[in-house]
Amino acid sequence: MSDQPISVWERWPDAWRLVGLILSSVILAIVLVLRGPAPVPVVEPTPSTPVAVSPGTSPLSPPPVTPPSAPQIVAPRPDEIKAGAPIIIEGTASPGERVRVYDGPMVLGEAQSDEQGRWRLEVGRVWTEGPHELRVVGLNEAGEEVIASEPIALFVPAVEGAPTSAPTPQAGGETPTVPPTPTVPGVRVEPRRPSLRMHVSIDEPRSGQTMQDVPQVTGVAPAGAIVRVYEIQRLVGQTVAEADGAWQLETTGKFPAGDHLIWAEALAEDGTLLGISRSIFFTVSSSPAPSLELPTSGTRTRETRPSLSGTGEPGAVVRIYADTRPIAEAAVDESGRWKARPEEPLPPGRHIIRAVVVDEAGRPKAESQPVGIVVVGPTKVLPLTGGEHPEPTPAAVMEP
Repeated sequence: MSDQPISVWERWPDAWRLVGLILSSVILAIVLVLRGPAPVPVVEPTPSTPVAVSPGTSPLSPPPVTPPSAPQIVAPRPDEIKAGAPIIIEGTASPGERVRVYDGPMVLGEAQSDEQGRWRLEVGRVWTEGPHELRVVGLNEAGEEVIASEPIALFVPAVEGAPTSAPTPQAGGETPTVPPTPTVPGVRVEPRRPSLRMHVSIDEPRSGQTMQDVPQVTGVAPAGAIVRVYEIQRLVGQTVAEADGAWQLETTGKFPAGDHLIWAEALAEDGTLLGISRSIFFTVSSSPAPSLELPTSGTRTRETRPSLSGTGEPGAVVRIYADTRPIAEAAVDESGRWKARPEEPLPPGRHIIRAVVVDEAGRPKAESQPVGIVVVGPTKVLPLTGGEHPEPTPAAVMEP
């Protein structure tokens, strides 16, 4: 073993590494101090196109609903309307939308917009002097009114030769004289005010009736008035009321199978509106209508359960009504005939009897012409009074 002393480097072989690390750290610190703080790099923002984000459905509130746009009237303008001119109205709406046009409370008609959203209505009447208020209402698929336009108020001035419906004040506060009401042949001249003589009605067909065809439409109106019958806005035809007010319009084949809604209006010769009837709803069926042979019209009987018979399509079910009450039901046999009797006695008095073909669900398909009969009540026997002579008693009979 050697007696030489051991050096530090031999005793700690990694000491030089520690010294080197210390020196490099000192040198790096000096360099950083002399260099100063490094500049912070500036990052330029990159322009980006904003992306529209549709709002999601909130669990707390329902999604917003965009209300439909109301239809509008664009023609004619108030300054273009003259008394005696035809009523032609145009406007805009959603493409394919059905609209209903009003003049105040009166329905002028209905129209449907085209692919460009334009609609046109030709009423078939003329403008009358006086105030008017036009508006158009949008309809849904069920025919219900959904949304309406703002009303357009206008006043149609009088023209020479046209009737005046209301006097116009003149300068100085004087009121001009109202010209007399124009006369219509066969019509008695009366003051133009609401009255029963201005009424127009439809008597046949009856509302709610189901039939195979409608040969004619009848009703009453002012004598000599022009009567026009419409199906919604389609002009079915026109006629003139007789001297007694009755009118009749032949309509055979003019109503195809399906549901129909008709109304009538009465006009004077100058186009003045005299009245509008209530609407009549009826159904034309493709099924053959049954017939009612017994009882015959005008029958008077004491039988409270009279015999009922007629013809129909083989296999059909016929329900017989007295007024609005069903009284019997029968099936049509192979020969096309049916018979029945009322299930309950008919009360004395007048009754309207009709036969109706019904489907499997009991809905009416076609009905016969109504027949009027009279059920005569039993004869009342008056009680005897003291004025009658009593029968002689045996004691009062004298023997020969």
